[in-house]
Amino acid sequence: MATTDLGAIDWNGIEHAYGPATDVPDGLRALRSSKAPERRGALKRLDDTINHQGTITPAAVAAAPFLVELALDPSVKDRAALLVFLANLAVGGDHIRHITSGYDVRGRGFAELPEDHPYKAIYQRVAAGIDGYLGLLSDKDASVRVAAALLLAFLSSHAERSAPVVRGRVAAETDEKALASAVLCLGYLDGYLGDEGDVDRFLDLAQKGPELVRVAACLGLASAAPSRVGAAEQKVLLDALAGAAQPLADFPWCGGELGNHIAMALTRVGAARQDVDLLVGLLEATRGKPTQPRVASTIVDAVFAGEGGPPSDLRLPSELSEAQRGMLKHLVERQLVQRIGPALSRHGLLSAEGDLRRFLGLTPAGPLDREVGGEPLWRLAIRVMSDRAPVEAWVNALEGSLGPAEVIEACLDAAVPPYALLVPWPRRGDDTWTVTLGRRTRLQRMLSGALIAGVPADLLAQAADRLLEAQDRRDVVCAALVVALSEALAKEGKTLDARHDPLVAAGMAEPFAEDVRAVLARLPPDRREPLILALPFEHYMQTTPAGRRMFVRGAWLYVALCSSEAAADKLASAVQKWRVDGEVPKDRAVEAFAALGSAALPRVEALAADESTPHREVFVRARERLRGASA
Repeated sequence: MATTDLGAIDWNGIEHAYGPATDVPDGLRALRSSKAPERRGALKRLDDTINHQGTITPAAVAAAPFLVELALDPSVKDRAALLVFLANLAVGGDHIRHITSGYDVRGRGFAELPEDHPYKAIYQRVAAGIDGYLGLLSDKDASVRVAAALLLAFLSSHAERSAPVVRGRVAAETDEKALASAVLCLGYLDGYLGDEGDVDRFLDLAQKGPELVRVAACLGLASAAPSRVGAAEQKVLLDALAGAAQPLADFPWCGGELGNHIAMALTRVGAARQDVDLLVGLLEATRGKPTQPRVASTIVDAVFAGEGGPPSDLRLPSELSEAQRGMLKHLVERQLVQRIGPALSRHGLLSAEGDLRRFLGLTPAGPLDREVGGEPLWRLAIRVMSDRAPVEAWVNALEGSLGPAEVIEACLDAAVPPYALLVPWPRRGDDTWTVTLGRRTRLQRMLSGALIAGVPADLLAQAADRLLEAQDRRDVVCAALVVALSEALAKEGKTLDARHDPLVAAGMAEPFAEDVRAVLARLPPDRREPLILALPFEHYMQTTPAGRRMFVRGAWLYVALCSSEAAADKLASAVQKWRVDGEVPKDRAVEAFAALGSAALPRVEALAADESTPHREVFVRARERLRGASA
């Protein structure tokens, strides 16, 4: 497809990161410019729009054939940069994400993707230029040869065809960077094919020649046969890692960050050889580098390897070997725990630093470390919070084994880190904010359930008084305690004392709608409404795995318990202040006005009648609801 065919595509109907891709044709044409600033500016803009922050867009798929044509046209300048751009596009946006083991599309998962899946479509469109890329390995421009080898390394579907050509190039190449790039490419291709026939070649190159070629040979060996990387090759890589202070110019592998490339290769070697000493040394060598968390994750995998797969439940401290315990302390001391949560989770370990500190005995034990029924309370609590045991299991365990004061202490301990009960176990890929929101509600109900079942009203009131004096009042603690105390008092025909209203207000700050609503509903209007009207009407959009959803909190959750003109005025003011171009909970607003009843009608009538009212349609709909209710 020639760039003269650009007009045949409906670019207005194709999206890039900033909307319709109508500017893409001009950007592609500018890549043929004789002026370097125009060419480079155009490529930079294309990288930003069609491959935004390393994520391809539909426009990238449409543009790929034109980019292939440009990269293979000898009259086009900056072909090396175009080939690197194509390498990034082929793997879905950024080849650095796949620098450890390449991009193998020959597996079942990729084959089963529909043909129009963006990742599959763009890979196939880039790979269609395979004949030309192989030819570019002999191009007179060394930078083109470097970039062509980089691109070929990620076109795994053609590995069998590419390997002999690249192998020949390794034998013939004289330019240091082009040879290093070809050697790296051969390592990836051999890795895809499971071919260890070039091991001797890599070992030979690793002992002679320019430093970059020796490093590349060791990296190639790490890709092709990581278990064959011995002490001599490791030393070459570790020495290069220690000296890799600045990005390497004109060598686009891993963006020129050879240190990151080396670190990831050594991580793979350490994992393949189960060499914990190498990995721990590498952890120190990568201090402060972006690759350190990957190294730490690999150490966890290596130390817990061979135990029959992921455990079905969280481990207990007594189940750890000395080596495992020492490794975990090592990671805690270097404050790496938060960055390797998934690795810890898949081996049955807690994945927050405070959790592991207490788990390992680095901080004093607390009420949740007490054993009930043969296991510590923290593990039962996490099982309940992870939907693997009912809330009743927690309530029954505390009620049957602990005294009232101990129940209170256990619930207070469970409400704050450690242990971080709001972090799911096992770790999942769910949207973090949405998961936390639902888990906060579950935690409050778990705690208030145990308090209601196991603690009399007078002790709950004393606990509430202590909480009033505390410097650190956690919202979830306040919510759980006032819910339990209000429920206990209601059974005695009593109402929550006014001195505890600050705890009610703190609990209202969390979206525990139903439970705290019941507390408010038991209060007289003169105490209830000030608490509600002190809250803002908060709403916000959140992208979740299921799509965009709106969440509301604050006064939204409780306004139906008001019946005053002041509440109507505050609600009306909040609606009018919404951003005109924003997404707003219009249906929720109409329902809230309807719940306020006749107290809202005068304000709604006036705003509905004024055509200049922001979001007037909300007030018009609310007016009809209120009129219908009063008719």
